[in-house]
Amino acid sequence: MKRAAYMWKLKPDKVGEYIEVHKRVWPSVIAAAKRAGISNYTIFIQGNILFSYMEVEDYEAAMRYVGQDPECQRWNAITSKMIEDFPDYKKGEATALMFEAFHLD
Repeated sequence: MKRAAYMWKLKPDKVGEYIEVHKRVWPSVIAAAKRAGISNYTIFIQGNILFSYMEVEDYEAAMRYVGQDPECQRWNAITSKMIEDFPDYKKGEATALMFEAFHLD
């Protein structure tokens, strides 16, 4: 199992809404993530910066799977409106994928 993380930035006026919708993530979205092989998925928040951690066997395959799932597409259509680009990234690039540099069990 590989570990992957990424970070992104919320629009400041969308922080509360983002937290609220994630209190009620659709069961179909959870099921799709599990089918894609994603486990131990956590999103942390500080101000309007989000940090996400997951364990997954094949990150690229999992992202393709959830990207093609109709329910995940509907969910992302809602939540993506809450995200803003990082100033240092290319235009339209909202997330920064991070890979493991150290791990302690």
